[in-house]
Amino acid sequence: MKKQDAIDKKAIRGFLRTLSYPLYFLDFETFMSAIPLYDGVRPYQKVPFQYSLHYQNRKGDKLYHTEFLAEPGIDPRKPLLDKLLADIPDDVCILTYNMTFEKKVLEGLAAQYPKHKKTIEKWIDNIRDLIVPFRQRDIYFWKFKGSYSIKHVLPVLVPQLSYDGLEIADGGAAMEAYHQMCAAKDNPEELSQIRDHLLAYCKLDTLAMVRILDALSELI
Repeated sequence: MKKQDAIDKKAIRGFLRTLSYPLYFLDFETFMSAIPLYDGVRPYQKVPFQYSLHYQNRKGDKLYHTEFLAEPGIDPRKPLLDKLLADIPDDVCILTYNMTFEKKVLEGLAAQYPKHKKTIEKWIDNIRDLIVPFRQRDIYFWKFKGSYSIKHVLPVLVPQLSYDGLEIADGGAAMEAYHQMCAAKDNPEELSQIRDHLLAYCKLDTLAMVRILDALSELI
């Protein structure tokens, strides 16, 4: 079977035109439980406990990074939202990878904290999805192995970045690590180690988006 790559430069240019600067690259990590731990949470509802945020004020400009990871054993939603409100202006373009997930997280926060609903709805309206050109196969490399997951796309387009070697390398592992972190709240050494692993993983998720977008721009 012939190994083929395909790039629709016109379609990629069309996608890139939907983005604007300042551009904010956002990724959440969440956990869920069968028995709700906090008021206003449904069984198995995804509760955000962490985010990473890279941003650029102009294309090619300096890249900034900020992040949040909740302290163990508390309802993380309000402190997470407070930090997010401080980090993201009302009317900027937000880029995610598979925006359905981030939108649902934000919708849950808007429902729980209606005081901030208008701001959160502006964010939701301004979300764009980096997965689109890959899902539509505007760009396809055989090395993607038929997948448009960021874990398959990243090493092909940005070989200098990789999830290999990380202690946490996917969302399921991040969720489990958060539960371990909460159980280790009285063990400072273990707690610090788990926090470092979680921060490294989530930071790579948003940096990966930055570099994939750079790669798309170079291809056209």
